Amino acid sequence: QRYMGNLRVYLIIASQAVVLIESACLFTMLGLLQPQHPQLPKTTSQARSSSTASTFDDHCGQSSAACRATLHDLAGRSISVGSVLSLYAELGSVAVMPAYDPQRSTTSDVVRQAIIPLSRRKHGTGGTAYASMSGSDIQVAPECMVTHAWSMLFIDLVAAVVSDALGYSQYAGIVEKLVGGYHEAIQVDLQASGAWHKRYWICAFCINQHASICGSFPQEPQRCPEAHAKWD
Repeated sequence: QRYMGNLRVYLIIASQAVVLIESACLFTMLGLLQPQHPQLPKTTSQARSSSTASTFDDHCGQSSAACRATLHDLAGRSISVGSVLSLYAELGSVAVMPAYDPQRSTTSDVVRQAIIPLSRRKHGTGGTAYASMSGSDIQVAPECMVTHAWSMLFIDLVAAVVSDALGYSQYAGIVEKLVGGYHEAIQVDLQASGAWHKRYWICAFCINQHASICGSFPQEPQRCPEAHAKWD
């Protein structure tokens, strides 16, 4: 009898535990037991501007007005996706990087053979950032910052930026259009979607390459004996 009594107690406890577990699962599914996220304060543009200025001051120090001015200038530069596509459409022409090959030309190649020559000052005294050449591309805040590898194909960079502007999750289709020369069709899509003027911060365009990499040697070619001979 003692054994049967203990068994009945265990069965009652077990059934109650099952009820509690099932109730907890039901409440969780209904969202009643979900953790509440804290309400984050909304950041105004004025607050962001103040925070950015504070960051610049911390980096440069209060005494370096020139440093703060340079950082503000760099942060305010951008280039539109339309300008990026327009440059790409010129690659491979007689005037702009005739040797461009979408299957082989990297971002580093395009910077040295197209962006730097195109942004050189007329009198041969250095140059400027490519994004600063056009009046429409001066000191307009970027909407997106692009991180990329200079050793990767330039066509992938362009396709990724265009795809982002169009709201695509993949860029393989844009690569095919670029290789096929359907630049005008891409332009029509960008303009129709209102994304032609969407602005990006891309170091290859927004940094003055004449002041950074012009004093160094280009990357050593690996696959083409003729190109390696010219490099050497």
